[in-house]
Amino acid sequence: KTLFAGLEPHIPNAYCNCMIQVLYFLESVRCLVQNHLCQKEFCLSCELGFLFHMLDLSRGDPCQGSNFLRAFRTIPEAAALGLILADSDEATGKVNLGRLIQSWNRFILTQLHQETQEQEGPQAYRGIGSSNFGSSGDSVIGQLFSCEVENCSMCRCGKETVRVSSTLLFTLSYPENNDKIMDYEFAQILKRSICLEQNTQAWCENC
Repeated sequence: KTLFAGLEPHIPNAYCNCMIQVLYFLESVRCLVQNHLCQKEFCLSCELGFLFHMLDLSRGDPCQGSNFLRAFRTIPEAAALGLILADSDEATGKVNLGRLIQSWNRFILTQLHQETQEQEGPQAYRGIGSSNFGSSGDSVIGQLFSCEVENCSMCRCGKETVRVSSTLLFTLSYPENNDKIMDYEFAQILKRSICLEQNTQAWCENC
């Protein structure tokens, strides 16, 4: 028994409890959402701030993230990305939770960035509109997690194009289970994830 509060796992979509607690222990993120207030009916930053406040006040008793998860289920992008699980999906255990939680982490960081994005001029209450990641506005989330990356595309004809963009995280690219080498160093997996190579079919204006 400790003074650290946990989150109840017996509610739908509680798979994200682990990442919620990770975000809670990042002081900059915790202070950001606890000082965020807007007029949106379903704002994940507001609900996360309220949940973090409950965790602050708890003396080791478990808390329930029902309000946050209810707001989470109303976001159309969350449903489109397959982040909202039905009770049957969780019961069968067929969900790839490793891949799912990475997708959830990417979604929540992007959502928090958009909802807390700094805008020109003082604004006590942020409006409903929000701009996409990578626009002129900035946020604490962007300052903490953003990384500039170069996407190089090379055609068989030799034409190469480079596009610079920003990302809030990199998805870890684990080796396939059928790989002959079973032991990989974390540095190898990290390099493979950041310097990712893919073959895709695309239109080339040169050839």
